[in-house]
Amino acid sequence: MGKTTLHEVYRNGPRVVKTIEIGKQVRDTKECLIDTMLHEELEARIAVRAYSSDYYSKLDNMSEKDRHEYINKVIKTVFRLKGWDHGLV
Repeated sequence: MGKTTLHEVYRNGPRVVKTIEIGKQVRDTKECLIDTMLHEELEARIAVRAYSSDYYSKLDNMSEKDRHEYINKVIKTVFRLKGWDHGLV
């Protein structure tokens, strides 16, 4: 599991990453840890870039469910391209 904490520079303005925490994983596999790290990295990139990019703004304004589905799709693509087994996550 992971958690990204953001800080707004000013109200409704740009955000910066305050912390990214990686905690105990659901499974004790390197694939699970990599999945969590990629997930939190993508969450942070979307949030930080949302202020200055229409593309990231759309992702940031999605429902949490839809945004996570998008992120998981990206992660599965990365795993497939690297030849890693996402089924171990």
